[in-house]
Amino acid sequence: QLVDIRYVVVNKTYFHSQNTASKKQKAYIIKNNIVCVEKLEGDWAFCAYYGKKTTKGWIKTSDLNKL
Repeated sequence: QLVDIRYVVVNKTYFHSQNTASKKQKAYIIKNNIVCVEKLEGDWAFCAYYGKKTTKGWIKTSDLNKL
């Protein structure tokens, strides 16, 4: 379920498999990429990015634009 649509405000942000900094994945997106936010928990947003393939994972909300 879609909660929000946001864009990346930092040069690069990584997806995380869990909402903790230690679970960083290789996948990342870059500034101005748009993500669909499906869930918000604290300082983390579970996002889906639709590029050549769909990537899902947790991103720090501080790396996304504010509402």
